[in-house]
Amino acid sequence: MTEQTETILVDGIHCLQCPPKIAAALGAVPGVTGGRTTLAGEVTVSYTGGEAVRGEIVTALAVAGFPLRTVGDLG
Repeated sequence: MTEQTETILVDGIHCLQCPPKIAAALGAVPGVTGGRTTLAGEVTVSYTGGEAVRGEIVTALAVAGFPLRTVGDLG
């Protein structure tokens, strides 16, 4: 499958402890191959598996306390 990279804007990032929580949430989603988080609420994530994995990423972030604002395709 082709790897996709997207930037997901989330709410709830307010300190330096948030990015590791996001990394843990993303790491639990099968198909996620990498990610980077800024304190401005930008989560850039790479994954394989298409729309199903994308949905799991959004759900994992929300459950971890970082609900989705918008999703923009970088590719």
